[in-house]
Amino acid sequence: MLDKVYPRTKNDLVRAIQKTRINKIEVIDGYTSADERDLIKTAKNMSAGSGDVTIIIIKS
Repeated sequence: MLDKVYPRTKNDLVRAIQKTRINKIEVIDGYTSADERDLIKTAKNMSAGSGDVTIIIIKS
């Protein structure tokens, strides 16, 4: 996703994700500020090894 223009709409985001080769995915639903350590731990674990990590935060 880093090579492309950043998506600005929901449809752009869906298209960008569909075109991206995804090796691993983690979904954290219902985040609260108390979950910050878990979020950081997940990001560190995902970034281990080669490849890029993209974090998408959606507020609904």
